[in-house]
Amino acid sequence: MSGDDDLLVMPCSKDPVSMWNNPSFWVYAFPALYPKGWGMPKSDGFRGITMKKYAAHVLRFKTPVFRRHHSFPFIIENNIHRTAVVSTFRHLYVSPHFTEVARELDAITSADLRTCAAHYERCRQLGQPVSLGNTCAAGVILSFVFDMYLSM
Repeated sequence: MSGDDDLLVMPCSKDPVSMWNNPSFWVYAFPALYPKGWGMPKSDGFRGITMKKYAAHVLRFKTPVFRRHHSFPFIIENNIHRTAVVSTFRHLYVSPHFTEVARELDAITSADLRTCAAHYERCRQLGQPVSLGNTCAAGVILSFVFDMYLSM
């Protein structure tokens, strides 16, 4: 059969495919968007480009296939946020103060969360920047969570 070189064979397995450091994840998850297996994030043509810049690039294409796909915009945005969370917590984990931070995180109560949420809401209503301070691990973590929320 002529043209067999142009076929992309999609393997089938009961094992999930990791999206971490795996450019072929995007081909497996979205074969309609990458029919020839080209142009995925972290592939040869896009090395050194952040996932956020890649997402902005493909979602602005003149042809709206990425924008209008029923799940692609959500999956790539989820990937961007999960990567940021993993990166932040990896830094906390390698910190020499990890045990202390873990103890403080365990001590966070629902009252602490309500206080932070009330402070956030007050700042938002007044148009002031939200700052929970970095006096304790809870403040740092909750600041990060609020920053992630605001960037969505």
